[in-house]
Amino acid sequence: MQKNKYYSLLIIILLIINFKALGQEEFYTNTTILFMLKQGLSQSIIKNKIQQKKCEFNISIDSLIYLKKNSVRDHLIIDMIEKMNTQYTHNRYLRDSLQYLKSR
Repeated sequence: MQKNKYYSLLIIILLIINFKALGQEEFYTNTTILFMLKQGLSQSIIKNKIQQKKCEFNISIDSLIYLKKNSVRDHLIIDMIEKMNTQYTHNRYLRDSLQYLKSR
């Protein structure tokens, strides 16, 4: 019983640290991607940066069309969509873990 309390406390502390770190981190948006392209960065460099940073891309149909009209290649748009899907899954897992801990 005592061991479970320590594990629960440890998980809560780690989650709080993770959320605090996420709040301080800069993130990329559609505008960031367009800016980097207009500054001459290659799409492969941008892809690499997307993998490293937190992103808040708008992946609505209208936004995807806008990106395409502004010379963003399909493979980079796909990377943006995949990044948002991955982040959503990760954030949902953290939220569910917190809800579980609160219910105990």
